[in-house]
Amino acid sequence: MVVQQPPEKHWHPGIAAVLSFFIPGLGQIYRGKILRGLLWMGATAVGLLAAHRARPDSASLCIINAYVGNPYKR
Repeated sequence: MVVQQPPEKHWHPGIAAVLSFFIPGLGQIYRGKILRGLLWMGATAVGLLAAHRARPDSASLCIINAYVGNPYKR
């Protein structure tokens, strides 16, 4: 009789989740999915940079929009 053992995990799901919480993509790298982890890191960095760049522009437009116009008209 041959008993098949489940494949042995070399990583812990909780540790992977905590690593990804602090640095997105690090949990995937810990699991051995290097390319996937690097892609997550890159995508997160691009998203944060885009949000940072858009934030001052949209805030400025909001301030200007609130400032200009006739104060006696709705």
